[in-house]
Amino acid sequence: MTKLSVRQTLSRAKSFARKGEMDKAKALYQSILDDFPSNISAKRELEKLSQAQVKATLSDMPADQVLSVETEEDARRTYDFTSTLVKSVPSSLVAWSLLGDASRKLGLLNEAESAYRKAIELDPSSADLQNKLGVVYREQGRIEEGVLCYQKALSLDSRNAEAYVNLGIVFRKLGRLEEAELFYRKAIEFQPTSSNAFNNLGNVLRLLGRPQDAVAAFEQALRNDPSSRLALNNLGSTYRTQMMFDKAINAFERSLELAPDCADTKAELIWTCANICDWESSKRWLAQAADLGTASDPVQPFMMISVDGSAQNQYLRAKTYARCTFGQQADLRPQWPAGERIRIGYFGSDFHDHATMHLISGLLRSHDRSRFEIFVYSYGVHSGGEWHDFIIEHCDHFFDISGQGDHVVLELVHSHQIDVAFDLKGYTKDSRIELFQYGLAPIQISYLGYPGTVAADFMDYIIADEVVISEKQRAFFSEKIIYLPNSYQPNDNQRMIAPRSVSRSEAGLPENGFVFCCFNNSYKISSSEFDIWMRLLDDVEGSVLWLLNTNEFAKTNLKAEAKKRNIAPERIVFADWVPQDEHLARFKLADLFVDTFICNAHTTASDALWAGVPVVTMVGDQFPARVAASLLYAVGLGELVTSSKADYEHLIKTLATDPARLRALREHLEGDRMRLPLFDTERYTRNFEEGIAEAYAIYSNGEKRRDIWVSEERH
Repeated sequence: MTKLSVRQTLSRAKSFARKGEMDKAKALYQSILDDFPSNISAKRELEKLSQAQVKATLSDMPADQVLSVETEEDARRTYDFTSTLVKSVPSSLVAWSLLGDASRKLGLLNEAESAYRKAIELDPSSADLQNKLGVVYREQGRIEEGVLCYQKALSLDSRNAEAYVNLGIVFRKLGRLEEAELFYRKAIEFQPTSSNAFNNLGNVLRLLGRPQDAVAAFEQALRNDPSSRLALNNLGSTYRTQMMFDKAINAFERSLELAPDCADTKAELIWTCANICDWESSKRWLAQAADLGTASDPVQPFMMISVDGSAQNQYLRAKTYARCTFGQQADLRPQWPAGERIRIGYFGSDFHDHATMHLISGLLRSHDRSRFEIFVYSYGVHSGGEWHDFIIEHCDHFFDISGQGDHVVLELVHSHQIDVAFDLKGYTKDSRIELFQYGLAPIQISYLGYPGTVAADFMDYIIADEVVISEKQRAFFSEKIIYLPNSYQPNDNQRMIAPRSVSRSEAGLPENGFVFCCFNNSYKISSSEFDIWMRLLDDVEGSVLWLLNTNEFAKTNLKAEAKKRNIAPERIVFADWVPQDEHLARFKLADLFVDTFICNAHTTASDALWAGVPVVTMVGDQFPARVAASLLYAVGLGELVTSSKADYEHLIKTLATDPARLRALREHLEGDRMRLPLFDTERYTRNFEEGIAEAYAIYSNGEKRRDIWVSEERH
């Protein structure tokens, strides 16, 4: 039989298609492509057939099951549907592309890569698909391959704004912010109506320390797309960092008008309101707090730490966030030969005048350098000064990695063959916990900065004690636990207290009245504690409440809340920021520190105890609600740990009206301070090192990781 020409074959295939004989039509189109892979007509007609089959399949779907990847639930539905569809219609470009989109949303990056590759085989001329594949490579840490995809996209379409945006994202991750800005501006040149380009430009301008320019970029993103929730959320978070909380709340509320069920925006709004003690505005959203990040799309776990005290919820929230942020990755932890010393690497942004540094300084100074080689990797802002000098003196190696991309940091750290990597940030502000997903060291430990599980497969251990993680809470941590005796929290017994403090009158306090003090950050204060504190002010004549002035919005709101409870606003006194040694000295002006519930005082509780001020706390369920109890047990004052609001209030009132008992508590702290376990820095360091050495021995012996209990009798 004479072989048909391409034109004849196309004609016959179309005839079969019109008759509904789709399989015959597809076979003919495919025969053309087998001989002439670049034939545009055959490709186009084959794709039309595939689309027709896809549409026919979609028409049978219920109306409420539209294919989308906007939420995780949508993505799961789309993934299930397209996984089946590509088997019956393997030539459907749309199906493969949607499968890639859904897989990426679900963190299934390997499946996303395969789907996009298949789609590119069907349409190698698509710049859009090259961009999508490049994004998957970027999220897999395969930066160079991602860049090649973006360059390929630009070779297909030299004015492709999305490719320039993606290059900007890569350079931002590499820490090359000025170059990232140029790529974003190039994208805007070719697509000035792009909301995405202006959003990304705003983010890099914020990182460059140009918040006003960032606000302008986000506002332009909104003008380009008034329905852009991303622009509104970025605008809100930028306003918040500038202490413009009213504008931040307005931006988040506008975002929620567009998407009332958006979990991460609700979390942003709750967090913003918490920072200014605006309990009325957040009341509506707090009723939903338990479900945010647990029965919804992911939210940033730290934003919920002071409003939801459930250990189980915090675990579920972190688990959802980790899964969606890091995806499913192979175990990338390296293995090194043993050295003469165990090599420890501390990673964080707070190696300056910061609460973390105030706590960890004694540990760094006391490390046994004959057993441990200390590396510090800082990605924070460095301004020099005494703290920087201290770090340089008390570690073996210091590296500023603030301007370096993830893969550059990874190469650097691997060249040092670190044995144990400590993450000091977790899910707190300015964290780079994503570095740990690539495997910085054979052993990776969450420590100090984030009081809870990060629920990520790449984190091996968390440092804790049997108070902050009791047997009841153990199930809500994915990490193995290194239990230290006494308390998990380090302290520096050489912290200076200024020799002279301001007087009570200079601090705005009554010379003779009782001073209740809570220097916790404002986001930790809820109406629950405040109700009790106001009743105490009413019961104890002449008393005042001494709080930290974190921002003017919180100050105004707290005074208004006091007035609602018939307490004169002037009975709340606010303390401004002063240097750390002066802060510790003025603590002595307080009579009693009264703690917050869902998120306790942490460093601040140690500050109070170091200054000789007793602390009353109520122990809760989650880690951050149990820290003050851990500290009090470690100074021999377990009697100040209560387990109910009624007991908390009763104990505080008793101490406020019993000067002799309160004096005995202060004498205990002041007289025995250097002998108390909490402030025995050398003792803590030896316990800490024993835990690390055991974790390293388990690894070296090829044993399965397990919980570790450090006993002081063993060393």
